[in-house]
Amino acid sequence: MNLLRKKWSLLAVACILIVGSSVSLAAVSAAKPDDRAGAKTRTSVRAADLTSMFSVLRQAPASSIPSLVKEFASSQAGDDYGLNVAETRVVKPADGTATWYVIPGSKGLCFYTDHVGGCTSLANAAAGKLFLVGVDFGEPDDPKPPVASKVIGVVPDDVVAVSAADASGRAARAVKQTVKQNVYRLTGAAVSSLRLTRSAGVVETVTLGG
Repeated sequence: MNLLRKKWSLLAVACILIVGSSVSLAAVSAAKPDDRAGAKTRTSVRAADLTSMFSVLRQAPASSIPSLVKEFASSQAGDDYGLNVAETRVVKPADGTATWYVIPGSKGLCFYTDHVGGCTSLANAAAGKLFLVGVDFGEPDDPKPPVASKVIGVVPDDVVAVSAADASGRAARAVKQTVKQNVYRLTGAAVSSLRLTRSAGVVETVTLGG
C-alpha cells in the first residue's frame, strides 16, 4: 500500500504526534487530559494506579531511548500529560514488528511506535481506550471511501485479546490479536469497533471515535 495514502486518525486517544515520517494526519484534537472522554471520572484513576494495571510499567525503565521518542515526549504531549521520558518502557514484539515505547505521565499514558505516538487520560488508559487507527483512503487513481484498516493500542493487564467488528457488528476482516506486554496491533479492513476480551471472559465493545 502506498504509505502516503494511509493516514492515522485520532479517535479515542486525546493526542497524537507523528515524528520523522511522511505519514499524514487525518484528524487532530485539542483535547487535554481532563477533557472529553474520561473527564467525569478523571479523579478516580491516579497515575500511581497505572503501575498495578499495566505489567509493562512494572518493568525497569529503558536504558536507551531513541531521539525520536525523546522528541515526542518533549512535545506538547509531554506538557499536557506530564510525561517523564526517563520512565519510558520498551516492548519488543516477538513477531519482529516495530518496537513500542510506553511513556507514563502524571496526567495520562502515551505510546510511540513506528513513527507515530498517541496519548490519552489516565481514565481512558485504564479503560483500554488508548489506540490509533490507520485509515486507508485508497490509491490516487482509484479513490474509495475511507476504511479503517489498522489499529494499534495499549491496554491494561486484564485485557487478554483484542478483535474487531465492522459497522454491522460482525467480525471485521482483521486478525484477532492476543495482547502481549499490554500492546496489540490489528490489521485488516472495515474496522468499526474493537472488542476487548477481559481475563474473566467479559467482552467489551469500544466504538472507534467513541
